[in-house]
Amino acid sequence: MASKFQGFYIVIGVGVEKYSLADTQISIREAVEAVKARIKLGTDRIIRYQDLDFNTIDSAVILNQDEQRIFEKEINSLDLAVFITHTDKLFQQVTAVTNYSPASLFELMDLIKEFCLDQLRKNYISEELLAEFEETMQSLYDCNYKEGMLKYRYQEACRYLFAKVTAEKQNQSQKPIRSAEQYIHDHFNEPITLEEVAEAVGYVDAKYFSKTFSKSVGLKPTEYRRLYS
Repeated sequence: MASKFQGFYIVIGVGVEKYSLADTQISIREAVEAVKARIKLGTDRIIRYQDLDFNTIDSAVILNQDEQRIFEKEINSLDLAVFITHTDKLFQQVTAVTNYSPASLFELMDLIKEFCLDQLRKNYISEELLAEFEETMQSLYDCNYKEGMLKYRYQEACRYLFAKVTAEKQNQSQKPIRSAEQYIHDHFNEPITLEEVAEAVGYVDAKYFSKTFSKSVGLKPTEYRRLYS
């Protein structure tokens, strides 16, 4: 069975004839692990699963609950520099193992990716942006990269994601302010109050709304009303 990846081709042979779905699934898993071994062994060669003698590392143990709590803070605060340093530390826990299994590195990358997606969904980041990130990750998994380049491209994808999320959140934070401006324009002939404008755009605390509006527009809501109405 021949498949075209990005920059290389593979031919997968399933060995002897299979007589059950379970046996076929095992062959598929073995083929996937052999293909992942390319980041260490290269692609211009035959890679037999039976010849692989790597040390497997449990990625779930590396990305334990303590590490997840740290990642959660980094993702929620969009602290990219600390996040990248953190991923480096976890990647090194795999690659520092003598004769480590490339499949373990792929597995850890995928676990971190899925954790990022889950956290960002909790922060109401658009599914379109998350789908774009997931597609980018799948694309780089299929590229003919050695270990160092794979890790670099992975972190570059995370940098791009954080930048897009930051821009999206900034845009979301501006929507109530733009709505407040429009509300003031629409009701310029009416004796509207600060509390009324705040409530109309979803703010419970009028003082906090006024502070946020002033920071964004450069004028207090009352000043804006006098100037633009």
